[in-house]
Amino acid sequence: MKLRRNVVREKILQVSRNIILDQGYNKLSIRAIAKKAECSPANLYEYFKNKGEILEALADYVSKPLNKNLRDAVRKSQDDPLISLTLAYIDFSRNKKEDFCLMFSRGILEKRKGNSSLPKSTLRTIKSVVEKEIENGKMATKDCEEAEAIAYSLMAFAHGLASLDIVKLQGNKNQRKAADRKALCSFVASLRPLEN
Repeated sequence: MKLRRNVVREKILQVSRNIILDQGYNKLSIRAIAKKAECSPANLYEYFKNKGEILEALADYVSKPLNKNLRDAVRKSQDDPLISLTLAYIDFSRNKKEDFCLMFSRGILEKRKGNSSLPKSTLRTIKSVVEKEIENGKMATKDCEEAEAIAYSLMAFAHGLASLDIVKLQGNKNQRKAADRKALCSFVASLRPLEN
């Protein structure tokens, strides 16, 4: 029974995603979702209280692959963990552009709890890597209380690069990747302790 419930819930999220991507956020309604999911509007309320709850779940649904990519990048890479993490964020925006844009779409952001402008799970993933770097003495600060501010800055930096990449502001894909890496290395170097 629980498996069927999860399948139906995922179908509702996938249908919601497709409606937003194909027709825009303003066309998303309980009736439209129910019609595309081939169920009654009343049936939808068995899974979600309202449209806002669907949007919150949708944001989490599309951000799970991003968070997995971030954790995998840090675990598998021989590179600096902060650079690996941030490049994985940018790569996700390139490879899953629709989901990336959906995570930060106005409709989803307005409906997220606390009106957070960032997916909290993604910020937590980045923060955990920053905390580990602080604990290992690899950051200019020794204060773990600063981890959230550093994680926020790192995510904002990555998001800026990803956004520029989406609009293809400069050069071809390889040129943008090289420019991203160079800018990122400079930014991360500013977070590291000075070498004597």
